Amino acid sequence: MEESWERAWREATNKSELTDNRFAEPFSSLWKNHQTYVPALFLNATSVENGNRVIASNIQVKPGRDQQEQFLGAEDLVDKIKPAVDVPLSTAAHLSARFTYVSPAARFRSDRTHAVDGGYFENSGATTGLDILRQINVILNNPCRRERSPRCNVWQTYSNGSPPANLTIQMD
Repeated sequence: MEESWERAWREATNKSELTDNRFAEPFSSLWKNHQTYVPALFLNATSVENGNRVIASNIQVKPGRDQQEQFLGAEDLVDKIKPAVDVPLSTAAHLSARFTYVSPAARFRSDRTHAVDGGYFENSGATTGLDILRQINVILNNPCRRERSPRCNVWQTYSNGSPPANLTIQMD
């Protein structure tokens, strides 16, 4: 399935095998060009063994040593794929869309666990959205915050064809 997405992207964008193919490139490469703005992306899957979210993102999901947990009860894809450091975008997208009878559960070699569609945990992505908003609130209320920005846009999109929901947060 992933290779068919890569091939379809190549055909839709008139790219050859030798030129850029976003779906075949590493997930993190979406953010390699600092001249082009690409918003943060969170792709949710569900752990078969414990029911937690497995999140693929360009944002660190697992807290650092002295940090508070930002994504409650979530696992970071980066930790699940070790010793590898990245997966193609097609793999990250497929991980969040593994529906029973259409594609089998993903299996992580590092810990022999499995992941299925993120909708088994929560179908709208609202839990991850709430975690993001909670972290934005922590940043905004930090008295040591030096940078001031006029606003922050948060977009939540759904794969069911619904239009994106937009929440604008004013930052004073």
